Amino acid sequence: MRGLIVPLDGSIAGWIVTNREPVRIANAHEDARFYKKIEQTTRFTTESMLGVPLITKEKVVGVLEVINKHNDNFTEADEDLLLVLGAQAAVAIENARFLCVTRSNAGKALPARPRIKNPGRIHI
Repeated sequence: MRGLIVPLDGSIAGWIVTNREPVRIANAHEDARFYKKIEQTTRFTTESMLGVPLITKEKVVGVLEVINKHNDNFTEADEDLLLVLGAQAAVAIENARFLCVTRSNAGKALPARPRIKNPGRIHI
């Protein structure tokens, strides 16, 4: 689903980000927060849904959602497991962002390296 944009207002994912709380929904189409455009774009029907915020360092960096549990509704145990996975994903996302920033700034922030032209002399 890379490249698809979900608004903060009028979506379950947006509600999760804003409220920083998990959501379990047995029938997504009965929930007023359900954002139908993703389903229309992907042509994949959403029935049930479980979503958790991805939080690291007190900052929400995303939402992890799973949909359509086979033959059952999502449970508290499912939610607990997704919260653990979400915490790990949030740390991984934050680390990846930090690495990107570090790499992009690497050439700018470092002082020039001394070059050795002749043994015994350092030219800067």
